[in-house]
Amino acid sequence: YRDAFFALMSGSHAGSHAPSQAAPSATAEALYRAQSLWDATMADSVAGAAARGAKPFMLVVGAFHVDFAGGVPQLLGRYAPSL
Repeated sequence: YRDAFFALMSGSHAGSHAPSQAAPSATAEALYRAQSLWDATMADSVAGAAARGAKPFMLVVGAFHVDFAGGVPQLLGRYAPSL
């Protein structure tokens, strides 16, 4: 997920998610931290809704927040493994 994020931010080919040879810039690192916090907040919201028995509930996100086995699904697996 991290490598795919930096590939996207560097303008690398969308189909290539191999680790970059160059270190990410400070701006890219800050954006990744913000993205990670956003993912964590959304996953926490879903886990909280499920814990309160909210049915149905839905989270609408951009594809990158759920792609590459990272982001929201990965964090939701930690916060609410039964979902």
